[in-house]
Amino acid sequence: MKKIVNLLLFASCLMLMNNIKIQNNVDFYESTNDILDKDIEELIQKRADAKKNKDFKLADEIRNELLEKGIVLEDTRQGVKWRRA
Repeated sequence: MKKIVNLLLFASCLMLMNNIKIQNNVDFYESTNDILDKDIEELIQKRADAKKNKDFKLADEIRNELLEKGIVLEDTRQGVKWRRA
């Protein structure tokens, strides 16, 4: 009986440790995306400023940089929309 109780306690500890590990990975992923989204928005603003100053070469370079990172830009009447490819 004692072996069964110890085994159940051990299994419970493993499950708890696994849940903590999973939650930490989710937290890391969410914080990484938050930073990435912020960086994307900054680059989009720099691109908009470049277009406003008629620096189309820089604007194209920023678009290509984002595309290389898997970010697709779409210029609309309401502004720039972006999505992950």
